[in-house]
Amino acid sequence: MSRKRDFRQLLSLLADPDPRVRAEVIGKINDFRPENRKAVPALILCLQDPDGWVRASAAHALGQIESAASSAVPALLKALKDPDCTVREWSAGALVFIGAQTEEAVSALMEATQDRSIRSEAFHALGSTGSAGATAVPFLIRALGDMATSSMAAEALSRLGPVAHPAIPALIEALKIREFYTRQYVAEALGSIGLSARTSVPALLDALYDREFYACALKESAGWAQGRPKELDTLAPMHPGRVVMAIATALWRIAGHQAAIIALVEQLQATTGDVRRLAAQRLGWIGPPARTVVADLVRSSKDEAPCVRGAVLRALARITTAASAVTAMTCALNDNVEGVRVDAALALSVLGPHAVDASDSLRERMADASAMVRVTSAWALWRIYRQPQYIEVLIDALRDPCSDVRFAAIRTLRVMGVAAKPAAGAIEASMGDDDEFVREDAKRVVQLLESNSGRWN
Repeated sequence: MSRKRDFRQLLSLLADPDPRVRAEVIGKINDFRPENRKAVPALILCLQDPDGWVRASAAHALGQIESAASSAVPALLKALKDPDCTVREWSAGALVFIGAQTEEAVSALMEATQDRSIRSEAFHALGSTGSAGATAVPFLIRALGDMATSSMAAEALSRLGPVAHPAIPALIEALKIREFYTRQYVAEALGSIGLSARTSVPALLDALYDREFYACALKESAGWAQGRPKELDTLAPMHPGRVVMAIATALWRIAGHQAAIIALVEQLQATTGDVRRLAAQRLGWIGPPARTVVADLVRSSKDEAPCVRGAVLRALARITTAASAVTAMTCALNDNVEGVRVDAALALSVLGPHAVDASDSLRERMADASAMVRVTSAWALWRIYRQPQYIEVLIDALRDPCSDVRFAAIRTLRVMGVAAKPAAGAIEASMGDDDEFVREDAKRVVQLLESNSGRWN
């Protein structure tokens, strides 16, 4: 009750005469979830505030509320012509997250691409217009042929998905453009269109083997990284591996082409950690058809980058139940990085009874210094044996001071369904948790238990 009272008091301060106070209040609205949805009408009014920073803050806050702020779309479309550049920029950004799926929105966003100060955001928002975006496809095809807008148009088409199928011929032609981002987004667009883009396979293969292009991209990427700390390699903007993965992903989605798997495996040796991570992730997305590269993934489970090790473990869990994969996951339970130990336990949980050889190591991890490792290890053991004693660890975790741990515990109990009944009392207590996500999941679990029905994932 006090939380709702605090939220009402916060909203009352939107009438404060000081614009700095109003902007500060708007910045705090999204600290209250799900109550923040009730602030949408007030935030719409704030888009008309005489102070530009207040208007910009309101647009940004509406974007954070996402689809629940759909009633704000007309006001945000109007704000695309605000005299303040920041208001226009943040309004376009908000429309990306809300999803303005109307013909009126498409028309307004196409017009907004003529405003150089928000051109990129307007194109990005066009990609969020869903089926209504079909009317923007001819416009995006024209923009694809202009070097000043080709990458932005391709990115928008990549997020429209199958409705962008009339652009296939133009996208095939655009694969010849030797500009890094354009080629990456064109490949992503063809992949998101899917099976109807089969005519693009020869062009995608040509682009995949365009060694001259990759050599130039690698040189530019190396120039960017020169003098920067190695930890920033995840930010390398033009590593050729990103284009390779976009093309490989498209080839797999469109035709299940084996060249995709070969290309992704090669990227497990990329110089940039984030590229290696994404390569492992996409091999995991392919699933069992990638079982021919299990040995490569097992080797990569010892990669120097923790993010890569974790991605490899998750990928192995989606691809195979082989003993070599279980061994790699078991070894990773002793990793010196908490996140990797968590990923190892989660990977073993996916395998369920196939991970029985990891049981002793998982029991040891139930005494881990990390509460998150204890929770995921208990979950893995429960998936192997379905025995209620492992639920005790989850009950303890519901009282952990860290909200992320409590959420992990309640989400695990929710997935258990009716098997979570031994924790019923702790789950009911969690309905009063300080964290909104914990509260919401606790309510769902209680409803499941009360209806004596559940589901298994």
